[in-house]
Amino acid sequence: MKTINFRKSFVFAFAMAILTICSINVNAQSTTKPSPKAKQSSNYIFLALPSGTVWKITNEEGFYTYEEAQAKFGKQLPTKEQWEELIKCCTWTWTGKGYKVTDKKGASIFLPANGYKSSFGNLMGKDENAFYWARTSKDEEESWGLWMDYNQNKNNIHIFYSKQNYKQSVWLVR
Repeated sequence: MKTINFRKSFVFAFAMAILTICSINVNAQSTTKPSPKAKQSSNYIFLALPSGTVWKITNEEGFYTYEEAQAKFGKQLPTKEQWEELIKCCTWTWTGKGYKVTDKKGASIFLPANGYKSSFGNLMGKDENAFYWARTSKDEEESWGLWMDYNQNKNNIHIFYSKQNYKQSVWLVR
């Protein structure tokens, strides 16, 4: 019984520490400019996140099924937890064609609203939304990823799961 209470207390304390480190700030009116001193190398940028994840500056070209993305990029795909951290610890600003994602020090990346391709190959939602794979699978048929759009003057940025045969965008991390 005491072990369970200790675990609950530890989990609660850890969650509070993460929330203290990261403030959720999804603001469509942000005017934060990227920091010219942000650490950047080989097309990757450090976004001052607690995990130390380094994000690629641009997305990979094309659309991939989950299996294709895993085969081509493997561990370079962000995990579900890395996407969650990016959502919680950065400011997301809709630009009209995607989101500028800015850390607390002003460094940023741009996630374009590329849309996605259905299982029939039709391009859907171009310049309105985007779906980016995570390397974390939910089960044998579905996998996690980032879903984003801007609707009725409101940011919509979520972790989602999708059928693995849909073709979606890919972002890389180190």
